[in-house]
This record gives sequence, C-alpha cells and structure tokens, in this order.
Amino acid sequence: MVDTGATHNFVTMEEAKRLGLKVVGGGGWLKSVNTNAKPLQGAARQVEMCLGSWRGLVDFSVAPMDDFKVVIGLDFLRQVNAFVSPYSNAVHIMERGASCVVPMSVGASSAKTLASMQLSAM
Repeated sequence: MVDTGATHNFVTMEEAKRLGLKVVGGGGWLKSVNTNAKPLQGAARQVEMCLGSWRGLVDFSVAPMDDFKVVIGLDFLRQVNAFVSPYSNAVHIMERGASCVVPMSVGASSAKTLASMQLSAM
C-alpha cells in the first residue's frame, strides 16, 4: 500500500521473512490508533525494490501490522522524488535517470479503515 500519511516505509516480520530480508535490531516504538505502543521488530536496510521499471534500494521499519504486509510512505516518495496522482491512478517517480509511471490498483473494500501510526526512535 502507498500511504501518503505514513512517514516511514513498513513491512511485517512475516513478509520480511518470506522475502528473505535481513532484519537488524530495532529500537523505537510504534503506536497505532486505539492501540498500545508496541516496540518495532527491527529494520531492513537497503532492500532492493522494483516498481514498474524503477529499481532502487529502500529502508523499511519492521512493524506489527494487521491490514497490510508492506506500506510505502513519505520516506520512499521523498527519496525518489515521487508523487501519487489519484486522477491517473498512478505513482509518478521523477528520480534522475529512472523516471517512470507506475499504475496503481485501487482496491475496493466494504470496510472503512482509518490508519494512523506514530513512530518514536529510542
């Protein structure tokens, strides 16, 4: 999921293991709406990622999440100079030498979800 309200990039521990990511010790806490603060499970640094024709290295915080396995936040959007275009249902990546447009799939859901997380470094 691309979340323009998330400051960081997140991945669940289960997904990190499935993808074979190296998770290093955490430090920090994560607090979601209507839950108690939980410690981060670590970080996956310099993860090779591919979106459309874009390839690059991205850092992830490993965190317990119920709704999504991976959340791409503002860290990524700032790193690659990208923006989300709801009109065209696409993410536009403007990184020098790697500009591309990645189509988005807008999922239909009958449930309404409010997601908000606060990350605190130790």
